[in-house]
Amino acid sequence: TKKAILRDADGEASGVLGIAIDITERKQVEEQVEASRRFLEVILNTIPQAVIWKDRDLVLQGCNCNMAQLLGFNSPADIVGKNDDDLPRTPGEAAWYRQCDLEVMASGQPQLGMMTEMTVSDRTIWLSINKMPLQDGDGNITGLLATVEDITDSKQAQLKLEQQAVELQQTLETLKRTQNQVVQAEKMSSLGRLVAGLAHEINNPVGFISSNLDHVRTYAQDLLKLIETYQSHHAALPLTSVEEIEQLTQAIDLAFLQQDFPQVLDSIKHGADRINTIVKSLRTFSRLDEADWKDIDIHESLDSTLVVLQHRLHKCSHRPAIAIVKDYGNLPRVECFAGQINEVFMHLLNNAIDALDEAASAQPEISLWTRRSSDDTVAITISDNGLGIPQAVRDRIFDPFFTTKPVGMGTGMGLSTSYQIITETHEGNLWYVPVADGGSQFLIELPIRLSQEMKRPRIKQNTVPVA
Repeated sequence: TKKAILRDADGEASGVLGIAIDITERKQVEEQVEASRRFLEVILNTIPQAVIWKDRDLVLQGCNCNMAQLLGFNSPADIVGKNDDDLPRTPGEAAWYRQCDLEVMASGQPQLGMMTEMTVSDRTIWLSINKMPLQDGDGNITGLLATVEDITDSKQAQLKLEQQAVELQQTLETLKRTQNQVVQAEKMSSLGRLVAGLAHEINNPVGFISSNLDHVRTYAQDLLKLIETYQSHHAALPLTSVEEIEQLTQAIDLAFLQQDFPQVLDSIKHGADRINTIVKSLRTFSRLDEADWKDIDIHESLDSTLVVLQHRLHKCSHRPAIAIVKDYGNLPRVECFAGQINEVFMHLLNNAIDALDEAASAQPEISLWTRRSSDDTVAITISDNGLGIPQAVRDRIFDPFFTTKPVGMGTGMGLSTSYQIITETHEGNLWYVPVADGGSQFLIELPIRLSQEMKRPRIKQNTVPVA
């Protein structure tokens, strides 16, 4: 309704003019628009995502309550008219958001499923962002709409699942490695028990032979002396007796017997001494099932392992005998788990022999070198002049189950087990060192004294303790 005062020619009020317009339809439209606005606001505030929209100048035109809360504002109205630099973001974050917005509006293509981190109240959260261009009825881009979802819980759950998957995989690898180590340890322990049994069985008769050789030598010397005495007095004997003695002397070649018999006894004594040495080495090597630490002679352990592998060093169809070159330094006794150290020596020497078998060298050679590397450590190297290990696989040689040998020739556990025994059980180091003119060298560094943690009591088992 509109009203106006009517005046006469003198300017005096003479009446009132009223105009009434029916705005019912407009009012209804306005109420519908307001209802739609409120309904849209309810929808925007009901959906779980945070929603925000900007104009072409990247000025914020509005958002829902979730976005206002996420950005630290009291209500959506507080955000209108601001830009990215006015929001609680670092300069780098603000620049990234602007760059993404400009790309979406320039290309007219949405960017969906973008993930980013955001720090809110000293708390880092993960966000999933979708950005879509806004267009008018003519298809002109007028701004940008973005939805943001807090995926921190799901991201943390995903990371936790990934971590659990990694841990499960590591556990599986550990179980597989442990299983193979147990099998390997049982084999080595069985070998140790076999060697110990053989050493015991051999030692008894050899001990009997050795202990009686001195008596046999004494008896033989007495008999030979008696014969010499008879020879010196045979002229006084009756002629028939002398002839009979001379015939027997010629028949048995007494002169040769007198010369050769002491040499035969010496050979028997040398053989018995050699067997005693072998038995001693076998006993040293057979400590494979000892679970307690002790101080040992490293050289004695190396030599005992060579004795066990002696049959592999001999000449064969495709190569000459393998020469063993020893350069032993002056080492103190070393505290260690003797059986496990013997196992390491066994693996490394076996690998060296395998390499020389493969190379078919005309002069195969294994070198053993020991030195005291510091006041607290000793160093041991085992080298061969075979073909060496290819560069491409050197980083993997200590991995469980990795082997360069043909199928059926190796388990891939020898070097892995050796590495764990040296580095974990003994807190030492094991390195592969390529040799310039071909071949391989493994360097072991062991502490002379074990730490108290490594000396902790262990349960004695029938197998080698698994590192």
